[in-house]
Amino acid sequence: MSEHEQIIKEYHDGFFKELENIGDHLSIKTHEDEIYKIQFTNSGWLLNETELFETFESCFISKSSGFKSKFHGKLFDKLSALQNDDS
Repeated sequence: MSEHEQIIKEYHDGFFKELENIGDHLSIKTHEDEIYKIQFTNSGWLLNETELFETFESCFISKSSGFKSKFHGKLFDKLSALQNDDS
């Protein structure tokens, strides 16, 4: 599975208004109605052909408050489930 396909699988459900794989990049519309083009490269995630990020998540945590809130909520839920499994 490609990096782009993995991102779509992981974040298709409510993280963005639109998330589409277009050839060599992803087209993303955030809940703030910002549109971004992001591409996976050997150096990391390239946003709008100008900004480079180490991870997809670090990019959108810095660009979208909606993504940041949903990401942190899902992470909290997963960690809580792990803690409950240990009890």
